[in-house]
Amino acid sequence: MLDDYHRAAIAPYWSAIGRVLESDITFRGREFAQRGATGLFDGLGSSIHWLDNGLLEVHLTTSSGGDGSPDDRGLVLTPSVFTKNVSTIWNPASPAHSWLSYPARGQGTLIGEYSPVDPSRALATLVGSAKADLLLALTEPASTSQLAHRFSVTPSAVSQNLPVLRVNGLIEGSRHGGSVLYRLSPLGQQMAAIHRKDR
Repeated sequence: MLDDYHRAAIAPYWSAIGRVLESDITFRGREFAQRGATGLFDGLGSSIHWLDNGLLEVHLTTSSGGDGSPDDRGLVLTPSVFTKNVSTIWNPASPAHSWLSYPARGQGTLIGEYSPVDPSRALATLVGSAKADLLLALTEPASTSQLAHRFSVTPSAVSQNLPVLRVNGLIEGSRHGGSVLYRLSPLGQQMAAIHRKDR
C-alpha cells in the first residue's frame, strides 16, 4: 500500500523534488564555505542558531524519536520538502549520527508542479485498477467465485488482490458454509463513497 501511495503521490513529482533538494544542498554548502557554521545554521530558520561558544542551539517543535543530542557523534543535515519546521530524525540505519531535518529552500516552486489527479481515476491510481474494481464491486458481500464470475476472470486472479485489500483494512471476510464472503470495511465504504461522489 505504501508503494502504491508513493507511485501515486510522490513519484510523479520526484524529479522536481530532487531539483529543489539538490539546489538546497548546493546553497548550504556555499553558505558554509563562505560564512562558516554561523552562516550555515542561522540560515536554516529562526529555531536554530550557532552560538559563539561553538554550541548549536535548536528549538524543536517535532521529533521522530531516538536520542537527538548531537554530542560528538556528528550531525547530518537533511533538507525536506515535507516540513515547515526543524525537527530531529532518528535513522535506524545510521544510529551513530544525529539527524536534523529542515525545510528546503524553494519548496514554493513545487506548487506549480502539481496537477490534480482525475478524481474518477484516483482510487485506481492509489490501489491499482484490479483492486479498485473489486473494492467498488463489493456493494454487497460476495465470495471469490462470485467476484470472479462478475469480472469474467479466474478465482485465482481475484484471490491475488483480496488479501492486499484485507490486510490494509479495506475489506473484511467471514466464513459462510464452505466459502468466505467479503464485504467492505468501514474504511473501504468511505473510500468507495468518496470515489462515487467524485465521478
